[in-house]
Amino acid sequence: MTDWQKVIDGGFKRPDGGPAPELIAELSEALRSPDPVLRDEQALTVLAEWIPGLDPEQRRRLGDEMAARFGDPEIQARTFAPLVLNLILDQGDFDPAWVTAFARWYPAETDLRGHDPE
Repeated sequence: MTDWQKVIDGGFKRPDGGPAPELIAELSEALRSPDPVLRDEQALTVLAEWIPGLDPEQRRRLGDEMAARFGDPEIQARTFAPLVLNLILDQGDFDPAWVTAFARWYPAETDLRGHDPE
């Protein structure tokens, strides 16, 4: 497992020289974590920094994965998906299927607690 705090402290320098698919997959999986430090402070922070430097195909794959997360049983996976999709959209990447997935999820979401520090 990558030490994401070390990556942040090191100015977001990518381990082994680049955002390999394995690193992006690890960050994506961390967004499902119940640990708010790993999820909020590390994974989302690193993704926000790295997404602009990903190639379009990497962003598209990540966008597809986030769209699929709208059906995830973990609330944190569902609620972090639109945050990451927004970062991808900011780079000019777009897939109408992402909108469809969001539109299906948002009105049907039943967990409306908002921020939960636990």
